[in-house]
Amino acid sequence: KYSNCRINVGQTLFSLVQIVAMNWIVVSVAYFAALNGMSSYYPQRHRRSLQRSRYLQLYGICHNLLVLLGLPVLLHDLFTQNPNARAQVQSPLIRLINIIFGVFKVLLIVSCVYCANRLQTPIRRMFEKLQSMDKRCWTTAAPRELHVLLFVKLVFVVVHVALQLSFFVSRLASSPAFYLWGSLWRLTTNNMISAASLLAFLLLWQTCRCNLALQSRLEQLLRRRAQPEQVHDLLLQQQQLILIIGDFCGIFDHILFWDLLCTAFTGIQSGYYLIRILFGRRHSHLSLKTAITIASVVFHSLAEFYIVNFLAGVVEDLKERTNCILRRCRPQFESIERTTAWMMLQMSFQSTKIQIFGFGTLNRSLVFNVMAQIVAHTLYMIQHDYEDVM
Repeated sequence: KYSNCRINVGQTLFSLVQIVAMNWIVVSVAYFAALNGMSSYYPQRHRRSLQRSRYLQLYGICHNLLVLLGLPVLLHDLFTQNPNARAQVQSPLIRLINIIFGVFKVLLIVSCVYCANRLQTPIRRMFEKLQSMDKRCWTTAAPRELHVLLFVKLVFVVVHVALQLSFFVSRLASSPAFYLWGSLWRLTTNNMISAASLLAFLLLWQTCRCNLALQSRLEQLLRRRAQPEQVHDLLLQQQQLILIIGDFCGIFDHILFWDLLCTAFTGIQSGYYLIRILFGRRHSHLSLKTAITIASVVFHSLAEFYIVNFLAGVVEDLKERTNCILRRCRPQFESIERTTAWMMLQMSFQSTKIQIFGFGTLNRSLVFNVMAQIVAHTLYMIQHDYEDVM
């Protein structure tokens, strides 16, 4: 009895620490999003709700207007950079990748501005629904992988923001005024993109946690031979969560799509430069800060893809397990099975196509061929650029 009491006390303390840490993370993400113009709401500490602020709304409008007005400066900074950067880029394919990346980043910034100005109310409703549902989910232990993913995401966001700030500070005294303004706009837009990505990830993380908790409660009810009313109430909550996932895809589809493409192109370019730094003949002119930045971008890109794939795998596994349980318990609940299939279509892949957050579909063979071509061209550039560049 004494050992069981110690175990229960330890589990209770761990749950309290989780609740406090999660509340602190939610408050920090909300203020970070408001600071970068992505939200006009701030969380109340004692209530799990968001309070609208006119000052934050006015600040967000001014911030996003300045971001849009600075897009030409950002494009000039992305395409021209400085003479030293142009001298290092000799490959035509790398120049093409820079241009495509600039276009994708402009589209991503426009999507973030549109989401920040037109979709505030749906975001607040979805957040409050998840918070009310999350109150009943803390009794169920979440998988360790979810907490690891949350920690990895927060670490990479903090490192990314710190690197951007260090770059801006280092360019204050060494760059001309025009390039300094370009660096300022790049800092502002990168922080805004990080805020939008972190906000979307937090909502998706809470959705996966609630879904796992509902799945566990459904299995417990079926083992205890619960009443049909209890099972039906739990299935209604799961259906409500599936509708929340549909709302999430409707809000963040363009942001996640363009962010995924920008991450892919950034990872390709940074990986190319990282290989040149590691295996080139002359790399003494590159500073340690540049090498660390390129390596962090590569690891960040890999971590982003791992996070997306893991969350999609969680949803896929939930869909299969839920359908299996429903077939054993309630074979006549075809509508619930259709809604879980809709959730799967939104978040992962089906048949021979890859679903990108409900925004578009890609054939798997096409994706494989494109990635093979990228690897082949990268190897070609590494082999033939050493004589001129390194």
